[in-house]
Formats: sequence, C-alpha cells, structure tokens
Amino acid sequence: MEPFFKLHENKQLHRQIKILTYLRKRNDITSITELVQEIGCTPPTLRSDIQALRTKLPPSIQLQSIKIIGYRLKIPNGETLDTYLLSLVRETITYKIIDRSLRGNQQSFEAMRLEYHLSSSALRKIIQHMNHELKNYRIQLSPKNGDLIGKENEIRFFFFYFYTSFRRTIITDHTYLSSQETYKVMFAELEQVFQSHLHISNFRATLWLSILKERWLRRKQGEIPSETLSMIQSRKSFKRFSKKITPFLREILGIQQLSINELVWAYLIALHCISYSSSNYQETISHKATHYQEEAPAKKWIKQFLLDEVLIDGTTKEGIEQMSAYLANLRLLNKITDGFENHPLSIDHLVDPYFEALYHSWQDRLQQLKWQEIIPMTCIKEVALSLSMIQSSYQQIQRRKKQMIVFTFHGDAGYDNFLMAMIQKWLPETYHPLFLFDQPITQTKIDELGACLIISNYDLAEKMACEVIQIAQIPTHEEWTDLKLHLIERASSH
Repeated sequence: MEPFFKLHENKQLHRQIKILTYLRKRNDITSITELVQEIGCTPPTLRSDIQALRTKLPPSIQLQSIKIIGYRLKIPNGETLDTYLLSLVRETITYKIIDRSLRGNQQSFEAMRLEYHLSSSALRKIIQHMNHELKNYRIQLSPKNGDLIGKENEIRFFFFYFYTSFRRTIITDHTYLSSQETYKVMFAELEQVFQSHLHISNFRATLWLSILKERWLRRKQGEIPSETLSMIQSRKSFKRFSKKITPFLREILGIQQLSINELVWAYLIALHCISYSSSNYQETISHKATHYQEEAPAKKWIKQFLLDEVLIDGTTKEGIEQMSAYLANLRLLNKITDGFENHPLSIDHLVDPYFEALYHSWQDRLQQLKWQEIIPMTCIKEVALSLSMIQSSYQQIQRRKKQMIVFTFHGDAGYDNFLMAMIQKWLPETYHPLFLFDQPITQTKIDELGACLIISNYDLAEKMACEVIQIAQIPTHEEWTDLKLHLIERASSH
C-alpha cells in the first residue's frame, strides 16, 4: 500500500497503520514504551490513536490492552492484516479522490469540499500534498474537477501501481464484473485473446482490463511513438490479437470499437501480464511462451549478453530463457513508459546471503554502458531485483508429490516464481505443490485437482470448501514463519 501512504497526509491514520503492522510483526504483547518509540509519538497520543482505531476494526480483530504491560493484536488464523487495512483505506478522502478519477466521476472543488465536510484551505492542503507525491509519477490532480492530468500512459500506469498494492484482481464495485461467473468467463475468453500460448498472470490481466475499460469509456488515448505503432501493426501476432480481442471487448466488456492505437496499447500491455514462472499444472501449460514470436530476435540477442555474464553460471537453460524474455519484453514496454521497470517490493527478510550478493551484482552490471545501450533503464534497483528473483528461482527446482496443495501468488516480474522457489526450499516432501499463477482459482478447479489446501497472497474470487491460508502480498517474518510451522505440523499429522 506504499503508493497510498505517500499520497495520504492524515498523520493519525499513518500512526494507526504503523501500530497494527508493528503489533502484527511482533505477534506478542508489546510494551507501551516500545510501541511509543516505534511509532514516534507520546503515550497520550498512542492511547488516543488506539481508542479511535478500535472503533474502526471488525469484530474478528482484537486489539487487546494488557493492564500496565502494553498491547497485543489478535487476528484469526489463516487471515492477513492487508484485507483489514484496505477497509480503513477505502474510507479516506485520498482513496476516494483517486477512485473517482478512475471512474470519471468528476467533481468541482466546491462539491468535493461539501462531500468531505472540509474547509477550502483544508481541501487545498490535501490536494497540494497529493500533487507533491504525484510528481514522482509525472502526473497531477486537478483541483478544479478532481481528475488526474498528465500523459495518459503515466496515468494508466499509476492506476495499476495504486490498485495492485491492495491485492485485488478486480477493482471493487464494478457493475460489469458483479458476478463470479462474469469473472470466470472473462478470463477464459482472455486466454483465447492471448492466443492461449502466452503465460499470463490472471491477477495482472484482469486488473489491467478493469483499468483500461474505464479509460476507454472516457475515450482516453494512450501515447505510442509512431515508429512503434507502425512496427506493431505489421506483425502477424498483432493481426491475430486484434481479430480476437474485438469480439471479446464487445461481448464481455461492452466496448464496441477501439482505435488501432488502443489495440496496439492492449497488445503491448499483455507483456506486462506475463508470468515468468514454471507452472507444474499440466505439461502443456509449462511450455507456454513468455514473449511474442516477433521478439525472438531481440530475445536471442539479449540472451547472448546474458551468457557472457559470469553471474549467469549455475542457472538452468530455462532460467536464462525467462531472464532474456523478461528483458526483451521490458525493452518493448519502455517505448510506452519506463514506469514498467518499477515495483514496490521489499523482501529483505525473505532472502539469504547468496540472493543478496546476486542482487547487488546485478545492480552493478545494469549500470554499465553495455547494458544501458541494450535497455536504457532508470529503475535499476527494481530491474536488478526482478532478474535476481527469476535467476535464483532456476538454480534448482524440484518436483514433489503426495498431499496436493495449491499456491497462488501475485507480484511484479519474477516475484511469484521467487516465492515458489523459497517455499520449495523448506516444503516437506509429503506435499505435492501446485503453483497456479496463470489462471483464477475456482472451486471447480480445486475439485478437479483434489487439493486439500490453498495458500494465497491475494483475496480469492470465491469462498472455497477446502482450507485456505492467506498471507500478505509481501509476508511478514512472522507470517512466513507461521506458514512454515503450519505446513510442517500438517505434514507430520497426515
């Protein structure tokens, strides 16, 4: 939720979120003194914040006060704090303004002031603070109508960056996605649009379509350089794509017609939906492509540069293929905006010394002139992290059998596969894990697989009959430890 917290000025909510996350991290009774030092406030302010926070939390979350000693947070087993944080965030002015802008519900300054019960000076202060942070995304919020202004490519990426941090595959309250059946049909059709061969992430694809529909309904046009537009239009894969996506948009999303410019934009954004993971559900799925056929020459060229790197030693052939595909796709996406390099991952507590050394080595490499000539990059740390996650995931991948459990994760390029590799290092051999990143999780699918457990880092689209464990998008140290212990104990009891 990092984008939201930078945009939101309310200091009390910031402190309340810090209180919840720190108590969750400690997972034990925490003294008032320790909490005051961590939050950076006085004891009276802490007590006032906690008292106000208790009125906002659902009954299932208990923020307990232990006399004289301190506080403890209790959350039901298998649930994560992220879902409850979203319920707090959605009631804020900051979230409502961004959400209204996405949906095109423009308001005058006076209408916003009246709706949010603010003075003119207070509302101006909020907008000024948001605009100070929005400069980092090269966009601004208009005080005249509450709409985001700037280049359309930057606005679209900001919406994706903003909403993806809330772990939702679909932006909430969209009437055109009001039923789970619509959701299932949507993704099934989407797979056909992407020619059934691209290894796409169900999470990213559905979220991007939710955002793009809103922009298309407002007749917003993304920017594509003329030479890129001409190059894409001449591709066979684009012609197949545009032929299939037109009826999909009309029948599923209600979009009657799109310009060539927007068809090319949708074609390119499919590359941001690629999952660089090896699915072990059905052999045919594991061989899905991670790039368009016309990117093969660029991928081959980049692959040669990778093979010349000492860093690549010990990486499997498949790993090198995935790394070169990621860089080839990023090179093409950068023609829209360099925002696609960015992602807000903080995984320090999940990595080992080997990974840390690999990550820092890639940072050094990518700053070198030869790599900057291949792919001019601005977010070098983020690209280095994605490369490190993909590479480390292909050092050694083992197949396991027996109890069937399903893992479904979302995250930036390489993150889902990185989590998969981390889990496989300690997962007991009594399990047969299935890592499903390229399709929605449904009860029908779980019944078909005979799975007895699902572990997810985002909210599932429907309630499941089997046991479900939800962890945060970036799990805390305690959640990671609890997940290990739970699976080890479960394995020993079966």
